[in-house]
Amino acid sequence: MLSFFEKRHNTKIVSHALHRIQGTNRAEALSEKTNTSTNLRIPLVISYHPAMSPIIRTV
Repeated sequence: MLSFFEKRHNTKIVSHALHRIQGTNRAEALSEKTNTSTNLRIPLVISYHPAMSPIIRTV
């Protein structure tokens, strides 16, 4: 299974993720995590249309 991911992703990233998960049991890995940090940024939602000027000039 490892070779499947290494063919499609960076080997260093795959090895790091595997090393991180080896120390946890199945129940802990599958448990839902709560996000305690708050995000104060407001998302900028823009509709795309090819006729519109590039947004970088507007913002």
